[in-house]
Amino acid sequence: MIKRLLPFFAFLLFGIGLNAQCGPFETAVRLEINPDYYYYEVSWKLIDLNSGFVFAEGTPASTDPQTFNYCISQGSCVVFQISDSYGDGMAPDGHYQLYLDDELYYEYNGYDYGFGENVTFGCPPGGFCSNPIAIDLGNHTTINDFEIWYSFTPQDTGTYRISTCDANLNCPTKIWVYDMCQGITLSDDNLGTTFYADGGCDSNPNGAEAELYLAAGTEYYIRMGYANGSCSGAQINFSLEYIGPVIGCTDPEACNFQPLATVSGDCIYPGDPDCTDLPDLIVLEDVLRNSLEPDVLINDDECYVEEGCIKGFGNRYILRFTTHIKNIGSADYFIGQTPANPSTPSDQFIWDPCHNHWHYRGYAEYVLFDSNGTLIPIGSKNGFCVLDLECSDGGDGKFTCSNMGITAQCGDIYDAALPCQWVDLTDIPAGFYTLVVRVNWDKSPDITGRYEATYENNWAQACFELIYDSNGNPIINEADDCPIYTDCFGEAFGPAQPDCNGDCGGALLHGDWNLDTLQTADDVALYLNATLNDNGDATPCHDLDDDGNIDIYDAALLQECALHADDPQYWGTRFACQFPAGVYNPDNIVYLIPESLDTAAKTFDIQIINPYSKLFGFEFAVSGLEIASIENLDPGFVANWEFNPQTNKLMALSVSEEGLQKNILPGNFIRIHYSSLTAPEICISEIFNVVSENYHLTNAQVLDPSCISTGITSTGNPAEAQRMFVSPNPANTEFNVFFSNPKNEAVTVILTDASGQTVRTFQGIRQESVRIERDLLPAGMYFLTIQTSHGIMQGKVVFK
Repeated sequence: MIKRLLPFFAFLLFGIGLNAQCGPFETAVRLEINPDYYYYEVSWKLIDLNSGFVFAEGTPASTDPQTFNYCISQGSCVVFQISDSYGDGMAPDGHYQLYLDDELYYEYNGYDYGFGENVTFGCPPGGFCSNPIAIDLGNHTTINDFEIWYSFTPQDTGTYRISTCDANLNCPTKIWVYDMCQGITLSDDNLGTTFYADGGCDSNPNGAEAELYLAAGTEYYIRMGYANGSCSGAQINFSLEYIGPVIGCTDPEACNFQPLATVSGDCIYPGDPDCTDLPDLIVLEDVLRNSLEPDVLINDDECYVEEGCIKGFGNRYILRFTTHIKNIGSADYFIGQTPANPSTPSDQFIWDPCHNHWHYRGYAEYVLFDSNGTLIPIGSKNGFCVLDLECSDGGDGKFTCSNMGITAQCGDIYDAALPCQWVDLTDIPAGFYTLVVRVNWDKSPDITGRYEATYENNWAQACFELIYDSNGNPIINEADDCPIYTDCFGEAFGPAQPDCNGDCGGALLHGDWNLDTLQTADDVALYLNATLNDNGDATPCHDLDDDGNIDIYDAALLQECALHADDPQYWGTRFACQFPAGVYNPDNIVYLIPESLDTAAKTFDIQIINPYSKLFGFEFAVSGLEIASIENLDPGFVANWEFNPQTNKLMALSVSEEGLQKNILPGNFIRIHYSSLTAPEICISEIFNVVSENYHLTNAQVLDPSCISTGITSTGNPAEAQRMFVSPNPANTEFNVFFSNPKNEAVTVILTDASGQTVRTFQGIRQESVRIERDLLPAGMYFLTIQTSHGIMQGKVVFK
């Protein structure tokens, strides 16, 4: 998650330790943290695992070592949950130590924990997966009404049943099963689980039952609890039993090969008249139609955007629905085991680092069509787990999230309450729409090579009218009559779509500027040329973000398409090259800073603050000078800077995706070499676009003041223009200001803080330098003004 950027100066505050005097029934928790350079990406919480109560939360205040003290009620089962919004932990040089009553309990030393890790303490046996209660087959009873964790390592590979169906229950129960502990995503639903059961007992509405396939020798973590968190002290009785091994043909050459079988059964081979067993996946249309529910989501989670679930940030209007997929065929649809770790290559699975789970490619596809049959580019895909969630038709469930598939006569359910189980309706105009849910939309065979018996039933649809009330809130009116969707050629669920020019089945592609039927780097270059010279025609085929302009963001979006269209690991669950596209992230604030002017060397330096992401592209303009050339000051940013001498527009796009590094403090950006000055001030006059490493538009601003005086008055002589240099900058305790003063005139040097208040004044300086000590000045940015008889010079300095 990207946190909103505070005013820049807030970054420079020193950390303040929180002192706590704990009472006799409290545990003193001390966090000593020395974060990495990007300290503001780190946050933590101390959470009661039983009640969900947040005891405390915090963030580092700087890169300095800091200490935070908390008091936690004794007897609480607590998880210390530390997060990193960028997803790289505090690697490689961050550290923290967690002390309980002055005793070191846990230490972290710079490894990459991704988006987060959990450390638990004070938990009784069963309080968390890190200290579960080991159990074996048989009947068991939880020790209280809160969630209890168990550990089970099966001796035999096969099918097992975990059930609360026979218990006398006053509240509904749930069962969660995980195959790992560290890094799991705790959720009330099946996110991150290997298996999950919420119901499933025909005779007991409060019961839950899970039948799942478990591998011998593997430790599984079973989480038992009530759906509402607790149930007035009532314990849960549950059973764990071994149903038996999977019996089936173990020969991969056979038509009825059963990959999970450990006990051999009869095999049928090609040529046998009975060799007809095939899987057949369907989507239950009545479930889809009966579950449509509009909702409002306040999105500040970049993961949702990256996964294609949401098309932007802030208030989003979404349409939730449930997807129920069944295998009505006579053979299992077997997907297989997820890779051993996220770095393992796979052509079936995609690792989602945001939510720490695998996605199966090509599973459930959600698409929206308007009344003309035109696809609306808001669709998404789902498939973070494919398993036997129900076997109401008599199947023998065996598949889980770590060994995926759907058994014949079983089904998988994605409930409307789950994350990403929606389409984003924000900014969609009022009208009539058809929502289509398709399963196995790319018609892939399962891992054994079996294709489905038919693909004509792999879809379901729901029709609705979208209207808006007087406050702009969407209202969904489901239509009783929902004719089968036909493409623009009239084919039922056909693939034909109007091209970007509106011709059904036409060959024109968005972004294909040179009309060679491809979306390539050559087209990106044409976009860049049109952007620089302001001569691009914003046609529907060219305007890739639908903003009425041709600019560098269009070029960047096409570059993303050209580089990654065939890269499923990059796109994850998003659709490649689906236009119009583009995301604006208002929380990813970037500052451009007019830093210094050297009239002797004829250079104008611009600095940058971009603390939340690397950057790929820039488009902005300057004024007050004639540009001769542009020098890139960040060697990590690999791009060619271009400029238009008539408009003074500057532009660069990293075609190799080697982005400008993140900068908390003002970092070196570019140096403009100029041939002459044309005004009393040089300014960053306008920012058009700054593109982040994930191809989002940032909230780019010019840090005030946006101009630097050239030192030339309207009647002055450019030959008498002066120069100024500050070193060191940033500074710790003091810095020196150097300036040209060949005639030893009386010079005034003024230092002001961010609010404009004067904090230092030096008058009558006749040398060419002055030393300014920090003394008690707080960290932050300060502005220097040097007044001479020829005018003024201005610059900036930072105290760290």
